[in-house]
Amino acid sequence: MISLRKIGAICAKQLKVMAYNLFILVGFLAAPIMAFFMRGDGPDGFVLSFLILINVLFAGANTMCVLIAEEKEKHTLNVLITSTVSGFDFLISNLIITVGITVAINGIIFFILGFQGVLPFVPFLLLTGVGVMPAALIGAIIGIVTKNQMTATTAIVPVMVLLIYIPAFMQGSFFVENIIYYGFAEQMVSGLTSVYLGESIAVNLGVIALNLFVLMVVFGLCYRKKGLVN
Repeated sequence: MISLRKIGAICAKQLKVMAYNLFILVGFLAAPIMAFFMRGDGPDGFVLSFLILINVLFAGANTMCVLIAEEKEKHTLNVLITSTVSGFDFLISNLIITVGITVAINGIIFFILGFQGVLPFVPFLLLTGVGVMPAALIGAIIGIVTKNQMTATTAIVPVMVLLIYIPAFMQGSFFVENIIYYGFAEQMVSGLTSVYLGESIAVNLGVIALNLFVLMVVFGLCYRKKGLVN
């Protein structure tokens, strides 16, 4: 049974961890700093999509990965899991705080680039909030299968780079383009275009939800095999 009191306590603890972790802080600051220097004379949809994708990966996937890996490395997870806190409580707490902060940073990027009055803010937050969940699960999977923070960050960086740059380098391949199209990253980017045009994002959200389901299955298999402690 989920305990809101325990989840709240873990979230408060993880906020303190984030404040002192350089890997996490850099991930949080990367996209907003880039937004400040890339803002032009008016709103640019390409820049917004690019920076939101970077933030979802660097602040979402990276944070989830590092939080789990650091706890494993410091062996504090042993204490948590053997206490009244369940592994599920721990994972849900990390997911809540990771998604919450990432969505907040998405909002900051939105205003830095001057999109207020150009894009509806609520659909924007909804789309990017759902979009960060698969990214966070990717981070959680890598955090579980790696042994410590160093190996986790070494593993997560190539994954983030591939998710950002594969669409640009794989144009022309029908097979690869179709795989990319049904990925959560591409659906989030195309969904931002739909928000800009005032079109429905229901299909985009549905495909992202399917991505989320698949990653939940993968995560479940990794969790059963590895658990949260080495």
